[in-house]
Amino acid sequence: SFLGTASLLLLLLRGAVGAYEEARTRHELELTEAAYCVDSAPMTLGGGVVVVMAVISQATSGGRAIVGYDTTDSSVFVSYRGSSNVRNWLENAKFVKTAPYPDLPAVAVERGFRLWYDDLNAAGLLDAVEAAGKTYGSTTLKITGHSAGAALATLLATDVSLGLALPAFTVAAVTTFGSPRVGDTHFVSLYNSFGIQTTRVTHYRDLVPHLPHGLGFFHVDAEVYYDEPSAHYTLCRPGEDPLCSNSCAPLHCTSVSDHLFYINTTLGIDGCPDLALSDALHTPALLPRVPTKPF
Repeated sequence: SFLGTASLLLLLLRGAVGAYEEARTRHELELTEAAYCVDSAPMTLGGGVVVVMAVISQATSGGRAIVGYDTTDSSVFVSYRGSSNVRNWLENAKFVKTAPYPDLPAVAVERGFRLWYDDLNAAGLLDAVEAAGKTYGSTTLKITGHSAGAALATLLATDVSLGLALPAFTVAAVTTFGSPRVGDTHFVSLYNSFGIQTTRVTHYRDLVPHLPHGLGFFHVDAEVYYDEPSAHYTLCRPGEDPLCSNSCAPLHCTSVSDHLFYINTTLGIDGCPDLALSDALHTPALLPRVPTKPF
């Protein structure tokens, strides 16, 4: 029957993301928070679990990312932070489409995210990734990001997968927290076609995953949705599952506090004093407190 077939398909879809490892996601979350907190490099974190080799910042856009090597999975990583002042960014954001891929003119992304992404590349991010790869003999790349930084993580994964950046590298995983919508339906189809292991984490009534709203922007797969206390998560169906983050739409997805608190971890510069970067698959180790400053 149709219902039986639909149920089977749903089970298969759930099974496809059934390998979700929350411990690994927590590790990537702390790596993402480190992008807000680490001001200088080289630096080892978590008792040598992670080596930060470069801090890339761009004063005009306020963008910042860290680049390094993670011993837990032998990968080079890029972690993008979001704005140092989320409320100010939300109040001033103007969402406009741009088509950055000459050979794919129908594919559009949000212009501000693309400019932010290009600024960090011009500031040396891609060079730092190549240097880390040569130092550690790795061509495996993982990318993480929070807030607007999550959009940048998605854009980098796209460029690498298209062969437009870092041709020696393969994107092994992308993990984002509180990502806004990055592009139009053509972009989403393009990104999903790469088959990248992507975990797009959302939290309860976080406002940012619902932006831009009503302008032809959509989310990439695959969403993992956490309830308010982060006690339970849902492996969501492809697209924008109405039982996940979209369950609060259209009137109740208004929380900035949910945006800054993921899996019981404070994100942003306010979370720096409490950051504990752990090898989430082995032994937790505290990350040293480091000086921070807003850009």
